Amino acid sequence: MSTGSQDEISQVKILTEESTQRGITIVKWFKLHGYSASHGAQEPALREAIADIQRREYTTLLVTESSRLDRRDDLDAQAEILLGIRSAGGDIISIAEPQFGKTDFAGRIVTLVAQHANAEKSKTVKQTT
Repeated sequence: MSTGSQDEISQVKILTEESTQRGITIVKWFKLHGYSASHGAQEPALREAIADIQRREYTTLLVTESSRLDRRDDLDAQAEILLGIRSAGGDIISIAEPQFGKTDFAGRIVTLVAQHANAEKSKTVKQTT
């Protein structure tokens, strides 16, 4: 989850409701106060999640949208994190983007396009604010 201009309370509500509907038990929250996914500040938390998945503490990351994971310009770094999650045996569920993170070919294309769009959105916001 992110904070700042986004509403953390609504994100918690959405994630909690969605997890209940899907039969997912939330075992850990990552609340990155003041961190920006467009600058890579979330990467240590993502590395922690990958290590947790490797230890089988959980297998799925549930996010409101993919931009909560990464919005950096460095698409190779974005892809490396996504592959790290997959290689560890994890899945990503993006509530706003049902195909995000899926292992079929279409899902992988959607994931890469979404990550690129997230980076472009961050550049636009940075230039206009």
